[in-house]
Amino acid sequence: KGVAELRKMVAHFGLDVVEAYMGHVQDNAAESVRRVLERLPDTSDYEYPTDTGQVIRVRISVDRQKREATVDFTGTSKVEKNNFNAPEPVARAAVLYAFRVMVEDMIPMNAGCLRPINIVIPDDCMLKPSYPAAVVAGNVETSQHVTNALFGAMGAMANAQGTMNNLTFGNKQYQYYETICSGSPAG
Repeated sequence: KGVAELRKMVAHFGLDVVEAYMGHVQDNAAESVRRVLERLPDTSDYEYPTDTGQVIRVRISVDRQKREATVDFTGTSKVEKNNFNAPEPVARAAVLYAFRVMVEDMIPMNAGCLRPINIVIPDDCMLKPSYPAAVVAGNVETSQHVTNALFGAMGAMANAQGTMNNLTFGNKQYQYYETICSGSPAG
């Protein structure tokens, strides 16, 4: 359905116009996140201990001149033999999510949100494991720990329960899988 709708837009407005507005949407997202950065301290650190004994450490450093921030996970626990390691894209998605929800305007989630954010994830930490490290709990459990650590570093009372619930249903032709975060953040 989405492809068909995009084709209709391109047929009606032209490819150049559609691509220009796609760029505008991402530019607006980047600017919206830059406004979030204006509310943050120059540097903030947070350490989030997990119930498996691992620790997620994050430092957010804001460069006021460039209107950018570095999110640095140096000091996060090394890859463990358990399955709570998270692939790097899961950690990056958690950063995207955390900064997007701090935006007060109604904007669509898109890659522009990460434009002013530099992400540092050290090799062989639990957020950037190498094969054959187990990662099955990385999406559901560890991603929530990462967002909680980020909210803590941003001074937002937005932590959730540190896990997700899963809803799945389907048949032989169609399947649906939804991860649902829960908790009671303030505000």
